[in-house]
Amino acid sequence: MTTSPKHAACNALAAMAAFAAAGAVAPANLDFEDGGTGWVVPQRLWGVVDGAGRGGSAALVWENGDPSDYLFPRCPFAVEPGATYRYGAWVKVDSATARGKPMIPKVSIDYADADGEWIGAEYARAVSAPDADGWVLFEGETAPAPAECASANLFGFVPKGAIGKVRFDDFHLAKTGRRLVDALVSDAYRDEADAGSVTFSATVFPDRGTPRDSLAPVFVLTMADGGTAELAPDAFDDAHASVTVDAARLAPGTHPVAFVLRTRDGRELDRVSLAFTRGTTARRVSFDRVGRAIVDGRPFFPLGMYARDITPETLAIYTNGAPWNCVMPYHAPARDMLDLCLDAGLMAVYCVKDFVFGAQFAKPPYDTSREASLGEIARRALDVRDHPAILAYYTNDEAPTRQAGILRDVRSLLHELDPDHPVWHVMDKKYKIRPLLGSYDVIGMDPYPVGLEERLPKQSAIGEVTRSMRVCQAETLGAAPIWQVVQAFDWSWDGRWKYPSQRFPTQEEISSMTWQAIAAGANGIVYYAFHRICKGVAPDVRDEYLRRVVAVAAEVRDRMPILLSDPGPAVVSAPEGAVCRTWRTASGDIALLAANATREPVAGEVSLAADMPPRRIALPPLGHVFLTLHP
Repeated sequence: MTTSPKHAACNALAAMAAFAAAGAVAPANLDFEDGGTGWVVPQRLWGVVDGAGRGGSAALVWENGDPSDYLFPRCPFAVEPGATYRYGAWVKVDSATARGKPMIPKVSIDYADADGEWIGAEYARAVSAPDADGWVLFEGETAPAPAECASANLFGFVPKGAIGKVRFDDFHLAKTGRRLVDALVSDAYRDEADAGSVTFSATVFPDRGTPRDSLAPVFVLTMADGGTAELAPDAFDDAHASVTVDAARLAPGTHPVAFVLRTRDGRELDRVSLAFTRGTTARRVSFDRVGRAIVDGRPFFPLGMYARDITPETLAIYTNGAPWNCVMPYHAPARDMLDLCLDAGLMAVYCVKDFVFGAQFAKPPYDTSREASLGEIARRALDVRDHPAILAYYTNDEAPTRQAGILRDVRSLLHELDPDHPVWHVMDKKYKIRPLLGSYDVIGMDPYPVGLEERLPKQSAIGEVTRSMRVCQAETLGAAPIWQVVQAFDWSWDGRWKYPSQRFPTQEEISSMTWQAIAAGANGIVYYAFHRICKGVAPDVRDEYLRRVVAVAAEVRDRMPILLSDPGPAVVSAPEGAVCRTWRTASGDIALLAANATREPVAGEVSLAADMPPRRIALPPLGHVFLTLHP
């Protein structure tokens, strides 16, 4: 590879300093004709090559023959929290394969905080067919940049494990807008409550140069006497504001609630609103104020597995001696398959994620047409909304934050067409949760720590399940119940990586992950994944793996009377490594669950917010215990 001599590290560093000093984004057109000024390009695998670009211009070129070698270039730019950016590049794949399969290059933006810790990334999509010379346009528009971001980079790269040659040319990056306030949510299901406290929370992106004490944000509500009240937030920081009010103080019926970001001299900077109803609507499936699903008027704890398809054959294996009360199929089942679920005593989550405009696996016309996407989702919802087997809609499986707008539209559409069923999202990373507020009713995280020791050591601790629950609760601002996804697969089945640690979890590991999630607050458990087990191994091994999952789930089913009880007193303190939760049982006793989030023994005292002495616990590695306490 011939590298342009004009590309040098000193030019890149000087450009970085210039971007930061000017407070501007990178140049609007990055065509490499100046040798790549502004880019930090590795000294191998990558180079700025004259004549390799569109129309014979210079281009950024990746060429690699070693699948274990991985480096990437970046173009730093000055980022503004709350800003949105349109970005992209033209890409030509001469060859790019991994293990003999085609590899798709990436064009992306990522963010880091003031300490340099990575926050997250946005990825562009291919938005054109190859032109006459084989160049494809990748383009994307970001969600508002995270409130905590302090730096950002524009990237072109090829994922790990690839070999071949790829060219990148004519990058572009432009700020398209800036939000100071993005979303307003309440912790009441569908923003309805007739009694008790309600917390309203807004996501904010105040100017870094504006002192917080110069701002005077307010929540604007219609009160029971018909007047309007402006309430100062109970909490206000650089990322959110919240206020808690008694629903009885609000006006009956439906009225707007607004969050307004103002300066102390009364100048309005930004606002966002929602329609809140003082009152409740009878729904077939809903959530109570403590996050329990209510189905046909009774508490319900979803317990099931992901499945690819619903067929008589798969259902026969799925239900054979298993404790499941629901199933999460990846392909939306027809009504006759829903009938089979109902006959088997199962509720089904109805998956429409691949019909969402621009989704990762959306096929034509839903990948490019918002109208076609919403039309198909509406058609399907109208077809199945009255079926008694429907539990919820599944509209997002680890979607990027750029999907926030369409996913909010999908939720609004489903709420309008089907008042009886909620929308469930599953996320894989912290940074995706808050930008998608307002697009889901119930959420889950999917930490899969077993088998990640070599590939992602920071995510391989068994306690990653508890950490993900805590992150989810914080990032949703307490506004969504959690149905957690628990690992029941072997990472080697993915096919992209091969490491010695990859294996199917033991029964003890599945148990630990399950009870950690429940102790941390999950009100539903769905295992990933039945279809992966059935596809990945021989029938005798399949049966053993299913046995492990079923054995753990059977214990969950046996504890359902406790898990569906009212919450008990809060846990004030617990031994390090233990996660605890309490319920008040029908007999008036307190049930205490303590789960070990480590692979070492844990012992110590648990203290509750009640007039009770501390209770000592001793947990084996990966273990858990239920204790009955008498107030």
